Amino acid sequence: MRKMIVSLLAAGTFLTVNAENYSLLNVRLIDGTIQQLAVDGLVLTFSDTQLKTTGSATATFDLNTLDAMYFDEGGTSGISESASMTTIRQNGRMVEVSAPEGAQVTIANVNGMLVDRYIAGNDAIQTPLRPGIYIIKINNQATKINVR
Repeated sequence: MRKMIVSLLAAGTFLTVNAENYSLLNVRLIDGTIQQLAVDGLVLTFSDTQLKTTGSATATFDLNTLDAMYFDEGGTSGISESASMTTIRQNGRMVEVSAPEGAQVTIANVNGMLVDRYIAGNDAIQTPLRPGIYIIKINNQATKINVR
């Protein structure tokens, strides 16, 4: 991924992709967190060592922290396509989940034991976790994280 981004930077700092059949762009960071950005009106700009998004969702990523980017249909996730962003951030043992209002959020350990469950509101929810592997499920979309 980094080699491709470096090649894109050398080639011209912009990328046009036909994402006609997709509603979400998933950006996975090397720490395992995933940010979902609505594709409608999304513009990606590579400058210096950063990826900046504008349009329907605004975010900035350090290129050194990117692991992967991929498009998603979004229709089967249960997350409203009008939602601008779903984010899972990990800061040490604290995990912060920001999801569209009304989304069902569950956090379970790798053995399937429920750790936390709630309905998303306007604010991000922070959950302290012990070291281990966890599955964070937002509606029907699951993400695996490793807490160290």
